[in-house]
Amino acid sequence: MTPATSTRPNPVDDSTSGEFARLARLATLVLNEHTDDGGLCAACHGIAFPCPSAVLAEHNTALTG
Repeated sequence: MTPATSTRPNPVDDSTSGEFARLARLATLVLNEHTDDGGLCAACHGIAFPCPSAVLAEHNTALTG
C-alpha cells in the first residue's frame, strides 16, 4: 500500500471532465434501458428491479451530476 502524499483532492483537468461527461452519458443510456417493468428490469429479463446495472448507473449520475 502506498501512503497518500497529500490530503488535498487532485485538480480536475480537461481530460478528467471529459471522462465524467462520458460516464454521465453512459449512465443515462443504461438508466433508459434498465427500467421498471412490473417489478422486473426491462433489460435484464427476470432480474428484480432495480438491477445491479441500474443501481450502478444511478450512483454514477449522482457522482457526475
